[in-house]
Amino acid sequence: MTIIKVFRDQGKIFKVEANGHSGYVNMGPDVVCAAVSAIVQTALLGLVEIAKVATEQVKANGYLSFRILDSNISTRHTADIILETMCVAVKDIEKDYRAHIKLEEIL
Repeated sequence: MTIIKVFRDQGKIFKVEANGHSGYVNMGPDVVCAAVSAIVQTALLGLVEIAKVATEQVKANGYLSFRILDSNISTRHTADIILETMCVAVKDIEKDYRAHIKLEEIL
């Protein structure tokens, strides 16, 4: 199962952790895992490359974590849009694949 943890402070996402493989397919291409990975990694790319948000990142096999270090108000607004879009997309996949994907929001 892939577990995505979204950490919030005063309603704003400041950290994301994605861990595990979905296990949707025993062998070969796992479209569920690929979809969630693409969403989370695209959010990180959007933060770093488009919004120019400073982040701290950890990447390993089956694990991705990133924390926002930037507190600039205009940059933060863009980060919020990117991260909330990521959550909406993951929740949409979670609806159909609850046995394989779990989104946890930690307040």
